[in-house]
Amino acid sequence: MRVQRRIRALAATLAILLVALAATWVAWSSRERHDSGRLFDGDPARVARVEIEDRGRSIVLVRHAGTWAVLDGALPLPARAVRVEALLAGLSALRRLEVAASTESGRARLGLAEGAATLRLIDLDGALLFVLRSGDLGSDGRSIFVSIEGRPEAWSTDRDLASYLDPARRYWLELAMGGSPARAEEATALGVSGALVLDGENGERFAADYRLKRGPDGRWSVDGGRGPALDQDRVDSLVRMVLGLEADDLAGKAGDGAREADLSISLELGSDVRAWRIREAAEGFEIETDHHPWSFVADAARLRSVLVGLDALAAD
Repeated sequence: MRVQRRIRALAATLAILLVALAATWVAWSSRERHDSGRLFDGDPARVARVEIEDRGRSIVLVRHAGTWAVLDGALPLPARAVRVEALLAGLSALRRLEVAASTESGRARLGLAEGAATLRLIDLDGALLFVLRSGDLGSDGRSIFVSIEGRPEAWSTDRDLASYLDPARRYWLELAMGGSPARAEEATALGVSGALVLDGENGERFAADYRLKRGPDGRWSVDGGRGPALDQDRVDSLVRMVLGLEADDLAGKAGDGAREADLSISLELGSDVRAWRIREAAEGFEIETDHHPWSFVADAARLRSVLVGLDALAAD
């Protein structure tokens, strides 16, 4: 009888263990089926706020008026919406590769300790959707180590993600000053007038006063006919430079235009007339345009690409 009782007890214990093992296997297999291996499994459309921190620097990006903005205090500044959307798409597309660590000390050795570059995604209700930390480069030079809050592991993933985790303003602000997209072939007139001191120490100065027009034959010439024959490709290249001009930062809301510019650039694209008014400032140059509500800041290196004298546009 005692032997039979022991057998029944052992059988019951074994049954319990089998049930527990089965439940564990079901939970594991269910997680495996639902774990896509992607960095971010959520819906990018639900993300309303992106926070990036790295080595004491930070930036906050928010959905605003149908697009994205950089929060400067409470002030929303125009953000590079394409770049923000590319970050969210990348998080959804990139996969977790090899598991590189599964303990706190292991993650720390991969540069994933407290203070590592951190990305947070937050939804419209203020709920935290996702927190990712980025650590060191992998030994192959093509991957970086990442960890996700709530998971003990650290993985390697494509290093391209690292380019989106720098909170520097210049990467996230919309600093294009050219206006809406246009082709150089659409330009019908270009004017440059004024003077700027580009480098006070070595006396570098730029001065020009000319207006170019494109004739019915599609060729550029100096307005009024007084000037050299022009290299058509050089003029078209200058037009493309003007349309693609970018600043280094935003200076704030544009003024009322009452302040006189030191140098002005005007570009006509049929009936669309665009102007850039450039003034010397304490740090670099301040630029205002007719087609943008913000004023910009740029250094001499940025401006040199569009400060081209008439002699440099002349045909050889």
